[in-house]
Order: sequence, then C-alpha cells, then structure tokens
Amino acid sequence: MFPIHTPVDASAKARLISLGINVPQTGSLEEANHEFIAGLNVDPGYKERWVEHQTSINSVLGAYPNFMIIAYDKSGTDEDIKAIGDRLTALQWPGDTNSSMYVENWTVDALNQYKTCLTSGDTGIRRTSTSNPHSMCIMEYQKFRAYRYDAGLPTAKNHAQLAIHDAHEYFHHYQKAHALERGLDLGSDPNNPETTVQAPRWWIEGAAVSFAHAWYKANWESLSFLKDQKVMWYGEEYNLANANLGTVATAFDFKNTKKLVRGELEGHEIGAGCTADWKLQESEEDAATETRCFSSLQAVSYMAHLTSWKTVWIDIPQDYYDLGFWGSFEKHIGMEKQEFYDAYNNLMTSGDVNDTPPEGWTVPEGAISEYADFLQIVPESDTN
Repeated sequence: MFPIHTPVDASAKARLISLGINVPQTGSLEEANHEFIAGLNVDPGYKERWVEHQTSINSVLGAYPNFMIIAYDKSGTDEDIKAIGDRLTALQWPGDTNSSMYVENWTVDALNQYKTCLTSGDTGIRRTSTSNPHSMCIMEYQKFRAYRYDAGLPTAKNHAQLAIHDAHEYFHHYQKAHALERGLDLGSDPNNPETTVQAPRWWIEGAAVSFAHAWYKANWESLSFLKDQKVMWYGEEYNLANANLGTVATAFDFKNTKKLVRGELEGHEIGAGCTADWKLQESEEDAATETRCFSSLQAVSYMAHLTSWKTVWIDIPQDYYDLGFWGSFEKHIGMEKQEFYDAYNNLMTSGDVNDTPPEGWTVPEGAISEYADFLQIVPESDTN
C-alpha cells in the first residue's frame, strides 16, 4: 500500500484548489484564461484556427485554467514581440529578477534562445500560497505554421498536424493540473523527487500521444478549416482522417515493436533510441535516462488492454496526487511496476510478429466521452 501524500505546505495546495487549477470547466476560452498570443507580424489565421480546435479539445478534455500558445516569427522585429516579452516577464519566465535566467529585455534573439513547449511560468511563487501557474508553448513560425518546413504555403494536412500537436501539449497541461503543487515528474523537484507525483516519461508522453490522435480522429470532420479541403501528397490525394504526428496505439506500432526486439526492423524503420535489445525498464521513466524509443510509449496501450483507456487517461491522474503515480498505478492496474514491465516485455518477445494486438490495445472508434468521460473526473480537493 502507498501512503496518502501529506503536503509540505498545505497552503500551496489550498491556493491551487481555490483557483480551480485542477477542475475542468465547460465555459469559453476566455473564462478558462486560454490565450493565443502572437507577434504583430503573425498571420491572424493561426489564432482563428487555434480558437476552433482548442474549443473542440476543451469540449472533450475540459477547460483547465491558464493555458497559452505563444507564436512569433523570427523574421520580425523586437517591437513585434514586445507584448509577448511583457507577458513572459509577468510570468517570471524563464526566471525572476533574482535568477540567472532572468531576461531583462525581450528580443527576437532571446525568444529563439528560450523557445520551448510545454513549459510553465508563475505570477507568484511556486509551491507557496501565492502560486498562480500557467502552462505555455512558445513556438517560432517555422513550427507553428503547421509543420511545413519546405517552401510553399501550409496545407490542410499541416493544419491538421498542428491541431494534433496542440491537443498533445494541452493534455500535458491536464496532467500537470491534477498533480497540483507536487509537480508531475522527477524534473519538478530533482533534489527531492519523492515530493513529486513521479509520473514516468513513457506514461506522460504515451498518454498524450494516444489522446491527441483519438481526439483528432473523432473530431477532425467538425473543424471548418479542414472541410472540403483537398491535399495532394506524393502525387495522390491525402486522406485527412489519417493525419498524425507519430502514433502509439495501432496494430502497426505493435508489430514494429515485436520486430524490433527480434532484430527484424531495418534501416529507417528503427526509431531513434531503439535497439534490438531494448526493453521497458526503470531507465525509461526519467527524461535524463530514457532512450526515447517509440516502444516505451506503447506501454499505455498495454495498460488499456489490461483495464481501459479511461484508466490510462482519467483514473490514474485522478488519484496520483494522493497516491503518487505508482500508487495510483497499482490501485487501478492491479500490478506492481516490475511485474508490469516483465509482462509487457514478455508480450513483445513472445508469439509471432504478425500477431494482432490484444483486445483494448487500440483506441475505440467514436466519441471519446462514450468510453472515457473526462468531465466526470473527481478532482483532488481539501476534503478528499
């Protein structure tokens, strides 16, 4: 049994709960303080599309307060990004006036240096009664212009990929919200990791990848900027239903991992960080030691097979403030960590490479709320 977490500073937890940080809202983007802040030389169409797809994402996942997309074009001037710089300074990002990271005067060059996604700022002091955290993506034009790095204007395919990207990053905001002041992973407090939820990287990323693609598949046809769009891709019409940024919960991924651990993947098929002797183990839990092999993220599909996607996406974060990730994992999966790792590795090394994935491995068709109703999550409070 895992002990119930006792906050180091109860006022820090109470502060975030009073702000509703971990409570899904159903109102407008403005009511949830969701913002798209752009440089003056950025095409307003990007914000218009973001408003539409973020509203759709929120309708499924819930609107958790204080989420920002910050977009700039490095070909612009320092004046073009002044409003962005002012906002980052107010959020004390990447550091306050006492920090070596403090930026006194924001410039385009400074944004180029510090751009990242997802990161967080705070108008108060983290883990205290003044905290007011914000999650944000700071993206330069070449990326937010919708994953088109070559010449020519972005297509509907590129806009679809950007929507998937934003759903992925917003899912991280959701994960962080339910960790409250504890912090989601080891990086939240490297010197005292036991104070954090200690969510492993394979779950953090695997859950976000699988949700983003499930949301897109169920909702892409409702996005006006994708309606009646025709995209040619290598001489053929591209099916926008298949837009992705790398999948996790598919039969193709399952087969590739089974081939990987047998040494049967070749050339470009072998993903970064992957080797024939790869296996799921504790080193995959920490950003400092993970291989980044795609196969680690598929552990969320194995969790779903053992239980459900609701468990992967909702039940685990619902309880990890109190129990920590691994306490919540044991409660809902019914296995200890090493037992789970051994079973996952055995699944991949046994049987045939052409085996179909076990039941529940892939995400169901249809509306997500039919099998995982995010709006029914029970947030941590001062009374539970």
